[in-house]
Amino acid sequence: MYISVVVNKSNDALDKSFSYTVPKNLESEIKKYKRVIVPFGRGNKPLTAIITEVFDKEPEFDFKLKDIISVVDDKPFINDDDADVAGYISKITGANFVDSLKLFFPPVSFDSILTGYKKNTEFDDSGIFSNDFLIDEEKIRENREKLLKWEDDGLIRQFFKLKNEPKIKTEKVLVSTGNISDDLTERQKEIFKEIQKKKYTKAQLKSTFGVSDSVINQLLKKNLVKVVEVEVGDLEDESESYLKISLNADQQRVYDGILNEYRNKKQNNFLLRGITGSGKTEIYLQLVEEVLKEGKNAIILVPEIGLTPQTVRRFKGRFKEDIAIIHSRLNKTERFREWMKIKNQEVRIVVGARSAVFSPLKNIGIIIIDEEHDSSYVSGKTPRYKTVDVARYRVKKDDGILLLGSATPSITTYFESSKGLFSLYELDKRANGRPVPEIEVADMREELNEGNTSIFSLKLYEAILDNLEKKEQVILFLNRRGFFGSVSCRSCGESIKCEHCDVSMTYHKRENLLICHYCGRTKRYPESCPVCGSKKIKEFGIGTEQVEDITRKTFPNARVQRMDRDTTARKNAHSNIYNEMNDGKIDILIGTQMIAKGLDFKNVTLVGILAADMTLRIQDYRAPEWTYSLIRQVAGRSGRGDKDGRVILQTYQPDHYAIDYSVKSSYTDFYRKEILIRDEFKYPPFYNIIVLKNEGADNNKTYNDLKDIYDKVYLELQRVRIDAVVLHPNPCPISKINGVYRWQFMVKVRPELLNNMIDYINSLELGDITVNVDPINMM
Repeated sequence: MYISVVVNKSNDALDKSFSYTVPKNLESEIKKYKRVIVPFGRGNKPLTAIITEVFDKEPEFDFKLKDIISVVDDKPFINDDDADVAGYISKITGANFVDSLKLFFPPVSFDSILTGYKKNTEFDDSGIFSNDFLIDEEKIRENREKLLKWEDDGLIRQFFKLKNEPKIKTEKVLVSTGNISDDLTERQKEIFKEIQKKKYTKAQLKSTFGVSDSVINQLLKKNLVKVVEVEVGDLEDESESYLKISLNADQQRVYDGILNEYRNKKQNNFLLRGITGSGKTEIYLQLVEEVLKEGKNAIILVPEIGLTPQTVRRFKGRFKEDIAIIHSRLNKTERFREWMKIKNQEVRIVVGARSAVFSPLKNIGIIIIDEEHDSSYVSGKTPRYKTVDVARYRVKKDDGILLLGSATPSITTYFESSKGLFSLYELDKRANGRPVPEIEVADMREELNEGNTSIFSLKLYEAILDNLEKKEQVILFLNRRGFFGSVSCRSCGESIKCEHCDVSMTYHKRENLLICHYCGRTKRYPESCPVCGSKKIKEFGIGTEQVEDITRKTFPNARVQRMDRDTTARKNAHSNIYNEMNDGKIDILIGTQMIAKGLDFKNVTLVGILAADMTLRIQDYRAPEWTYSLIRQVAGRSGRGDKDGRVILQTYQPDHYAIDYSVKSSYTDFYRKEILIRDEFKYPPFYNIIVLKNEGADNNKTYNDLKDIYDKVYLELQRVRIDAVVLHPNPCPISKINGVYRWQFMVKVRPELLNNMIDYINSLELGDITVNVDPINMM
């Protein structure tokens, strides 16, 4: 018997399968997805690997295969359902199966994981266990048959932990244990109420509230608070703020509708379009609660954990310790602890970013994808999967619910709901009954004509001054997504577009040319605007640091804070800024996409959108969709408390339909306009776009290798005469990175023909050429 295995190491040289022979005495224990110990490398160092293939015929190599040393697992480490999902991902993305399977691997190497057993209940174990745990490898080997029987009977379960786990840093905090009593002084009552809201160390209480030791000691003496140890930096539950609340009539309609359709076997997939502040999160919370009552588990996905701290806090506040959190800012040890809690069945809810969809959670009753339109739900590296596709497949296997939520659903998802692939529910009013702030437009062409070259229109400048005087907070949003090589007119606001592709052209300074990176057409850099004739033509771009500097100089008495990837790179930096904003210690918060979603500050009554049309200049057919979405998302940050809010939008293109419909808050009108354009120019959802990309140090070879594949695809399409379009190879919008040249070409194909086209492309000798279907990044 022979097997193929893969190791779980962060090393490109080991990122492939290795073959071994299975000794006769171990053949009965061999099964796909079990872990085995193998001799590895020239020194035959014992290494843990996972079996991906089992076969009887000896592979043809010019060297003798080594024997495996031992089998680690009694049962497969990766279950059959997860392996099936990996197979599905491999099929729809064209990635190999092993790469897809690795998505389910733990975030540490197999060698660092200790496997043991834990008692579920008390029973006579003949002294095999000590303190309800068994991690002794020799005892496990000696008693394997007993352990397997006890596991099948539900008396014990397998668990995993980290070998040589570093000591967890903890701190002592005060938590409330009782109810407020009449014999407390006013000061004691005040401090007790604060401790009820969240955990504090003694030092934090003293510095925040100026409280003395005697007040704290009296609360301890009366057993109203106690000292507990928690992990440093652990997110506070703040559960009192997120007790269950009654749904309003619109929320109840959505909640009941989803459950009725699901229980009556009418639909499993749902789309909830709800404006910002309409109460989507409370619906999520109550649906999860219902699923837990039925004995199933839940996964909640957010675009990025740092972007939505309130969503996490609300789920932790509602469900306490029954939750694991997975996101990119955790280090490997922290990430494994969360993974381990899920694998060991210690939690029933997982909240996390995109990768949390691969959590080892069983019996999934619901997967919720919040802000489903967000581009971070599409993987930019192999396997290039879409999270929605994976979630839909996973939840179908367990007969659960898939719920997508957004104030601005992606055009493709909304289109799919019109075709019955999702049941659509909509919320068009804020849950608290407050009005949605109207957007006021500041036409920056007029500002320029009047001699104002500042980044602030007069209207926004005066509004900021008014807010500062009223002690109300301001958010300044800089729409700075993507690559800015576009050229536009500052008089009329038009960006120079390709007439054949309806996307902005990119300026290449060396050639002094504008190039369309979809079809390859070129134009000379214009001396004047082709629309209005103005000479005020320039490339466009400004950064958050510049905005921060100008804001500080313009409003010298304001407390200004920037929130972007630079200022939130350190651990807990995002939460610290969030808390300072929530506590009123910041007057003006400046940011990009990071502040456009998931933030709920009651005292923010003004949002200024500095360059609303900047995304329209991105060379991508989705530029209008991104523009509409970002404007509506950030506009929703204003007026979420008891005070009315204002939104001032600065633009050079007030008449562009994406700007116009966002100002009118009319998603359906925007969708109708956009879907007609997508149909006309053969873009998704009517056609899929397959991008084939090649990169290399030799420009001519990189192009020629790609051109060879292009020629074959072109001839094949001519032969079969299917409804598809192939566009000639062109430089990528970013044509060279670190000395590496980049070329790509595109194939547009009807969805029903996509799989056949992918199969044909993958049958070619592609070498290092990558294949990506509907990539989120065309750069």
